Amino acid sequence: MTQNQNIKNEQYLTDVQRLDFIDALRGWAFLLVLIGHVNQKFGFPSLVASWLVPGSEHGVQLFFIVSAFTLLLSLNLRNPDSRGALSAFFIRRFFRVAPLFWTAMFFYLALGGFQTLYAMPKEITLSRILSTFFFMHGWHPNTINNVVPGGWTIAVEMNFYLLLPFFFRVITTAPKAVVAFLILLILYPLANLLYSHVIPLESCLPKRVELFLRLWLPSQLPVFALGFILFFFTQNRLAIAKPADLQIKTGNRKQAGLLTLIAVSLFIFARPMSSAFIFRHILFGLSLFFLAWALAIYPFPFFVNRFTVHLGKISYSAYLCHFFVIDVTLQLFSSLASICQWSFIPDLHFSAFLFIALAVTWLMATLTYRIIEVPFQKLGKKIIHQWF
Repeated sequence: MTQNQNIKNEQYLTDVQRLDFIDALRGWAFLLVLIGHVNQKFGFPSLVASWLVPGSEHGVQLFFIVSAFTLLLSLNLRNPDSRGALSAFFIRRFFRVAPLFWTAMFFYLALGGFQTLYAMPKEITLSRILSTFFFMHGWHPNTINNVVPGGWTIAVEMNFYLLLPFFFRVITTAPKAVVAFLILLILYPLANLLYSHVIPLESCLPKRVELFLRLWLPSQLPVFALGFILFFFTQNRLAIAKPADLQIKTGNRKQAGLLTLIAVSLFIFARPMSSAFIFRHILFGLSLFFLAWALAIYPFPFFVNRFTVHLGKISYSAYLCHFFVIDVTLQLFSSLASICQWSFIPDLHFSAFLFIALAVTWLMATLTYRIIEVPFQKLGKKIIHQWF
């Protein structure tokens, strides 16, 4: 590949990464997660919550699908056979994830240490802090979500990066992606069984082990595989000169509408299922896969708009800081309710709680995105351009 071709691909890649539907999907993923976590803290029955909450915790699966999709797109456009391509990939991902995660880790540790919002559990030891620092906390029930709230997703994501070069070499067509999904689907319960019999788990609470086996990397690999399938299903549509050339046609709208209907139907079907069903998150992943496929074909304004696109851009920051924001909002609500002696109206209070948490998270995440995420991403690119 010539230097001019490399430059052209880099420019095209930058344009494709800015496709609004990709950011919008990340925005929706975060909204789902936020709804679920607000409900956990709210703790009271609400009609609004009963409509919004079931299945919302699986917004994380949409993050994983979009991640696999964009990474496969990136590797296909960046000539992985060129000198230093693999090193550049890992440098790029490191500076995308690590600086903000480490900032969040020290932030939450400081909050716990000062006994303010987060009373640091006695079980947070130096070894568990170090395992979190090195992104190895996703391999044991006692560490996977121990230091950073929601940190299990970052462990899964970072360990997935180690496998991605292998998947990229092996999964080269849509049929192979489907086969990979099915194989990983079969391996997931087998991995759970093997782990339970090989790793000493006497020190772990049974519920913690059960949760761990639904969160760890083998349980999420089939979901990442859905992102590979999405890439190959939409590859021809993306293989054009510029995103501006993605003209929307009536036929595309009808096809996208059908896919959206399938997505909604699957989502409704999976909602009442017990969380003990080990494939529940994969059913939700399938639902969100069809939604992502639909929006890649036609970006319906309800899903793809300025609000969801911006929220998607700051979604990583939003994910890491929203736990803190929810706790602050809850304390504020409790204090005001006590002072003002408000009448408790569950639907109104839940809606207000959700809106305030979203608004504050939006502001805080926009700030951390600009002062932490963007500068370190630029630093990573600078290192790559100087070294390779």
